[in-house]
Order: sequence, then structure tokens, then C-alpha cells
Amino acid sequence: TALLGAARSLFYFLLPSKIETDPDFVKVESNRTEDPRYDEDLPDDNKVHIDEERCKAIIAKSATLLLRHPNRIICCAASSLMGLMVAYGGNTFAEKYAADILLSIQVTLKRSWGIEGVNTSIEQKENKFDPSSALQCVVSSVTRCSPCFTNSLLKLLISQAQEDNSNRDKSMCTKIDNSILRLIASISLSQPRAAVKHSETLQSLFQPAPTNSSNIVAIWLSFRLAYFAPTEQTRSFQAYASQVLQNVTDPLELLRLSKHALTTANYGIASGLFNTLMLLTSSEQSFLWLKSLSKVSEAENTISQRGTLGIPLATPLLNEALSCFRSLTCFDSDNTEHIPSVSKFSFQIELIRNRIDFLELIVTARGLCAEMSLTGAAPHQGTRSFLHQRNTTRCFYALSARYYKIYRLHGIMHCQQTRTSLRTAFVLCQFFGDACSKVFYETRVRGSQLGASKRNLDFLSPKGDCSLLLSSFLKRMREQVIDQMRDGIINPVIRAAALMDIIDAILNAPLPFPRAFMNVNPPPLSTLRVSADPNSVSPIKTQISTDAQLESETKDGINDAEVLDVALGLPFTLFVSGTVPPAFFSRSKLSCSQILAWYTISYDGPLYSDDDEAAEDQETGENSASEEITEGSEANLATALLSEQLNNIPPFSSPVLPDGKFLMPLESIPIMREGFYKVQIKLGCRDVRCGEWEISTPPNSGIIFLCASSSHGSQSREDETVW
Repeated sequence: TALLGAARSLFYFLLPSKIETDPDFVKVESNRTEDPRYDEDLPDDNKVHIDEERCKAIIAKSATLLLRHPNRIICCAASSLMGLMVAYGGNTFAEKYAADILLSIQVTLKRSWGIEGVNTSIEQKENKFDPSSALQCVVSSVTRCSPCFTNSLLKLLISQAQEDNSNRDKSMCTKIDNSILRLIASISLSQPRAAVKHSETLQSLFQPAPTNSSNIVAIWLSFRLAYFAPTEQTRSFQAYASQVLQNVTDPLELLRLSKHALTTANYGIASGLFNTLMLLTSSEQSFLWLKSLSKVSEAENTISQRGTLGIPLATPLLNEALSCFRSLTCFDSDNTEHIPSVSKFSFQIELIRNRIDFLELIVTARGLCAEMSLTGAAPHQGTRSFLHQRNTTRCFYALSARYYKIYRLHGIMHCQQTRTSLRTAFVLCQFFGDACSKVFYETRVRGSQLGASKRNLDFLSPKGDCSLLLSSFLKRMREQVIDQMRDGIINPVIRAAALMDIIDAILNAPLPFPRAFMNVNPPPLSTLRVSADPNSVSPIKTQISTDAQLESETKDGINDAEVLDVALGLPFTLFVSGTVPPAFFSRSKLSCSQILAWYTISYDGPLYSDDDEAAEDQETGENSASEEITEGSEANLATALLSEQLNNIPPFSSPVLPDGKFLMPLESIPIMREGFYKVQIKLGCRDVRCGEWEISTPPNSGIIFLCASSSHGSQSREDETVW
């Protein structure tokens, strides 16, 4: 086990630093060969890369062989390592080792079942070793990447079940059937379209019983993900699952199945199970928790059944669920007195808020399309419809940014299915933003508002989402419909009709609900402190605050803010330090290698003197109004210039120390305009595959104000005191 743990760390070290979409990286991958003579003609970097690939191959072969080990702990560790390697290696890696993995699984299962004279360990004879639970990790990872492996493993399990039903006693057959059903349930969740082909065979082979009903229900609920819209086949699957559910009486099993039903888009069954569990609760917190999940399930079921017509009925249900989650935060106040603004249910609250906003935007977009269809033309500039179309596009991009923020903040703390669901929601909002910019071409907004790295309008489905029918549908609609609407050549009526059809189809599709929505696992807070280099910054306390600064202080809860005096046109240095708690690394699902820091600078207000304030009181309202316009334009221009420069600056990084402490300098860009500026620093981390995530910090811990003036360092200011 210790050797497998060391191999896991070594595998992290051997991961390539370039992403697989890099053309240079793909070229090296395609030119790789097993011939040792090939190394002589390669550059040194490519030689090192091939050596690393050979080391990874040795680890993979060793882990594959250890899948056959009779010890449960070793088999679980080997399964976890192999599942990790397949997840990072992708389809090519899975196809390369699929045959060896299948053989090892077959040997392990037959040894556990005592088939063909395979030696059985003492632990297995005592029925303490369930091979299905040990092999579940590698089975889920490989079936997601290799359809050939999925079909072969399904045929192996079905044939073994048929043989056992005819040749084995009832007690032994029940144990083997439970193990087979558990593996088939994992396959059905990873590859539902492959497993649904064997639904009739599975239904005739496994008879529902109290011992195996939970696994049978899980399999039939997963079949819903194989269909894009509700059909007669999906209704028959749900009816059979509801029938088998009558054999399940354990409340814990019902809770697990209700969560599984919600993540597999069986919202009607999930709502019924949550309502049943509500009657068994003994505390107010449990009742509110189950009630909120029930309302969410009922709302999603209404949308999936009725489409756009169900949105007016679903929105009040989501608002009621939101109220329940906010009520649950009151019970958590005793545990968060030191951080009152942080809630255990922040993840659930943000997701429901975004979902409500998304549905309202869908109603708005569809109404604007219907208006275009009725009028037969695009609206004129400056009209109500013109402004609404422009704002709808912007709102979809803003909502996409909110989903992306949730993904970066909570994704590292949860499983792959949750990250896939959040990425899909982000891509869905971005897709509608791009679609509205093409359909409402006359009011088109150039680019999205997600920063320079997110402004590319070309659709790229995130890795790991290709198995979702919704992602495949969005990709096809972009290629065949949205991209064809170039420069407003197509008639507005046709454009509007196409978008309305896409909206109706997407609302009926199974939305992958994040599994983390049913878990309370907020990211732990990390400390963040900001200091300045005395050689480039002079700390002061200001006695004068502009209106913009007072508004910012009131909004952020900052009183008597410390202001740093910086020289105009010269760079300055800030130091960021703090501690990441051990709970963050222990609870995160991805291993972190570096601590990151981003910073943004925004214009907060101009420099004022006493004479300027006295003169400002004597000016007329007309002059004041003109100065407010000028001040606002200067603020927007100064912030835009700084943002454009900051977009090209990579995040600052620092290694992770064993105790979680970090210290890093931030070299800031020079400020070219006088005034007060607000600097906001965000803390993050980088995983082993160079993925960047945000780390939660206490409110206002990374905010500092700057005073940029040409008189930097002067001691004769009347409105400042040296700190």
C-alpha cells in the first residue's frame, strides 16, 4: 500500500506540463514510438518526455497486476491509482490498457466467487472482501473512456450471472448477483447508452428482492441519461424503478437512491422519495433540508415535462427552496460566529440563484424571439426591444461568469461529476450568450465579459463532458445552426424561430445536477495578509474620502481604510502572505502543487483638496452635472486601461510549504493617472495538471487602497498624516 502511495505521487510528477490541446504537444504524442533507436534523433526535451512515458507505463502495468491481489486494501489502492491514471490519460491510455485491466478484473472476480479452482484467501473465505467495491473506481474510469471495454465487461458479467443462476445454490447466487449488480450500476452511470442496450436481459435475469433492489433501482435510474428528452421508454424505466422501490425500506438506502435520482434527471422519483423521507425526520434542520431538495426536484420535473410553459410554475418552487436553505443558515450561526458571512449552504444558495436567473433569462429571450417573429423584422435602435435584446446577451455572459466563479471556488472540493455539471452550466450560458449575439445581430455585443481568456466565441466543450447528451447537442447546434448565422444575412424570423426551437429542446434535456448539491462541504477559509515594500510604497492614513470611496467602504464594510501612497508612473511591490489550513488539502479532491495570487486595480475616486471642495460647493448644478459625467468617464477609462494590462499578467505563484504557509511578492504595473485606487487580491491554487482554482478567504482580507499622485513621498500634505 505504501508503494502504491509513492507511485501515486510519482505519477503526479510525471504528468506533462502542457495541456493535450496544445498542437506541439499533440505532435510529440503522435510521433512517439516504442523503438529505442528513435531517441537518438529526438531533441533532449522529447527524450525526457519519452522516458517519462516509459515510467508511467511501468507504473500502469504494476497497478494492473496488483488489481489481482487477494488483499482488499491493496486491491482498492491499485484500483484508485489505475482509475486516476486513466482519468488523466484519456481515451488513448484507456484503450492501451483495457485488455490487461479486463483480465485482472476477471481473475479477481473469479477468485472472490471461488470459480475454476482459483486460490481464495482466508479473508475472502470469511466474506469480508467485496470485489465490486474495490474495483468500482477503475471500472468507472475505464468505462467512461473505452466503449469496447464497457461492452466486454458487460458481456462478462451477464454471462457469469446466467451461469450462476443455472449452476449455483441460492445463497451463493445471491452474493454473486449483488456483486455483479453493483458493478453494472457503476457502468450504467458512466456509460448509460451502452448499458441500456442490455436492459431487457438484465430485467429477465435479475429478479427484484430486498437484498438487491437498491442496485436494480440505481441501474434503471441511470438509463434516463441515455435519452435526450422524455420518451415512452424512459417512462417505462421509471415505472419499473418505482415498482422495485417498494422492496426498499431502509431510510438510508432511500436517501441514497433519492440523491441518485436527482443527479440522473429522474426528478419525479426524487421528489417522491424526499417527500417520504420528510415524514421520518426528527429535527427541524433535517425537515428543512429535505423540503428544499424536494422543491428543487419538483421544479426541475415541471420544467422537463412542460418545457417553457413550466417555468412560471417552477420559479416559485425554486424560490421556496432558496428560502429553506437561507433558513438553514440560521441554525449554523452558532458554528460560524468568527466568520458570520460564510455559510455552509453557500454552494446550494448560489446554484439556485443562478438557476432562477437562467430560467428568467430564457423566458425573456423567448419573448424577444416571439416579438421578432410577429413583427417580421429586427427592432430599431433605441427602442425598448433593441435595449432588451442587447441586455439579454450581456446577462447570459454575466451568468456564465457566475457559474465559472462557482466552478473555480467549489470545484476542487467535490467530485468529477460536480465539476462536469458546473462546466456544463457555464458552457450552456455562454452558448446562449453567443446564440443571442447572432440571432439579435443588430444589437450584437462584441465578445463576452469573462476576461481576455474567455472572449473567444468558438465553442470548445470542456474535457470530460463529451459523454453528456446536452454537451453533444450544444456542439452540434453551434456548428450547424448558430455559426451559419453570419452577419445577419438570414431573415430575422428564421433566426428567432431557430432559437425558440433550441430553447424548447434544451429545457427537455437531462441537466446534469451536481452531486455536491446534496452534500454540505464548504471550502475552509484561508488567512490572507497584504503588506507593502517600504522602498516603493509609503503607508499613510487619509482624512479625506471621496464619494466613490465612501460608497465602496460602506458596501464592503471597511472603515478607516489604510491607504498606501505610491508614485505616479512607477511600479510598486506588495507582499502577500497567509496560511492555508490543512483541512483544505485533506478535503480537496485534487492535489495542489502551488499557491496563486491574482490582483485587480480599479479607479476609486479623484484626489481632492480643501480648496477644491470649497469651490465645488459654490458651483451651479449644471457645472456639477458636467463634472460628474467627466469624472465617471475618467474612472471608466482608468479602470479599462488597468484591466487591459492586467489581463496579460499571469498569476503570481508560491510553493506550498508543509505547514500551509506561503509568502510571495506581487510586482504591480505602474499607475499613470492620479487618484485613489482599490486593489483586490484573490488567493488560489494550482493542481498537478495546471488547473487553477480559487481559495476562500475572510471578507475584505485582500483589499487595500492606493493613493497615486505625483507628489509621492512629500511630508507637507495637510490632508494626510504619516502612519
